[in-house]
Amino acid sequence: MSRHSQVRSTIPTGESPPPRRPASQGGGRQVSQTSPLMDAQQASKMLGVPHTWLLAQARARAVPHHRLGHYVRFDETELIQWVEAGQRPPGARFTR
Repeated sequence: MSRHSQVRSTIPTGESPPPRRPASQGGGRQVSQTSPLMDAQQASKMLGVPHTWLLAQARARAVPHHRLGHYVRFDETELIQWVEAGQRPPGARFTR
């Protein structure tokens, strides 16, 4: 008997697994159809920051990003919106 024949299913016989919800039904964020996903190197060049800083911000969930397995990808449109949302008017002071 092989190892594979000893594996038991966690789904009882005669039942099907629950359906998975597609991203368009609230299962996750939509990715822009017009801009391809960028890796950290490409996105950091666009933003003018080190790629290590950008990845640290993604780990801290401070910057919009997408995880594809262990890969981290960035949507150009989402990054532009994120930067614009954080703009301060001229002469605004930094407060903590």
